[in-house]
Amino acid sequence: MGAIPAHANFAAECLSLLISHGADLSVKDESLHTPLYLAAICNLPRCGSLILHDPNGLTTLNMRADRSGGRPLHACAKFDVRTHVSKTSAGAPTDAACPAMLTRMLLSTPGIEVDPTSTYGRTPLHIAASRGNWAVARLLLQHGANPNAVDQRGYTPGALAAKRGMVVPNDVLPQLGFSTYQQRDLIMDPNSNTLILCHELCSLHRSCPPISRGGMFEETDPPPENVRRLHVLINEDTGILRSDEFQGCAWETEARRAAMADVLKVRSS
Repeated sequence: MGAIPAHANFAAECLSLLISHGADLSVKDESLHTPLYLAAICNLPRCGSLILHDPNGLTTLNMRADRSGGRPLHACAKFDVRTHVSKTSAGAPTDAACPAMLTRMLLSTPGIEVDPTSTYGRTPLHIAASRGNWAVARLLLQHGANPNAVDQRGYTPGALAAKRGMVVPNDVLPQLGFSTYQQRDLIMDPNSNTLILCHELCSLHRSCPPISRGGMFEETDPPPENVRRLHVLINEDTGILRSDEFQGCAWETEARRAAMADVLKVRSS
């Protein structure tokens, strides 16, 4: 539930209560996710701290926790992008003002593996570089991550970043190296963000007329299609597109209307 930023404190309180009643923090779900891995996916430092202070939770620090062999540090490399700006009552920044808090927490935990590899041979530095997550990449390099590690396709983190069109900052360029791959256009996309166009009319979109079930097969028929699925996805409080995973995206809510022919041109390109 903490994936929706508004519910992050609630998630930590629930987790604390579950721990007090003996919850096993080393268990995996059907997708092989551990609680620590989920905390990393949802970017929940408070939950991460609770798990790492639990003996069973600590055993999952370097555990493979998804179907591609990723560890919690891989998940941080993907999703630990939020920069907190909370302040104390005196107006001074707190620790929460530091970017990549959960990554810092994992890297400061004794026994952390900085360069674990996934099934594809990719280290957390590969993931951070390919996503343009430079706050995490810097932390990994500071803690000894190998910038020359190659994945199964022979890509170093720097080469993978360039292949994905990420602009490597000058301060890490000497470590990640130069690549001949074409990088993103800094004029068209200065922040390397994924742009989500969400005009106010989008929430009024209906995929089809309302559907109702009936007849002799009512008990066995699948549930009717959600004709307001787009509204559900972008809902501020519960929509999955509002979860922390997508906080790095840039939302454009005043995009002009486009002809369907223009939309098809963009899709085909």
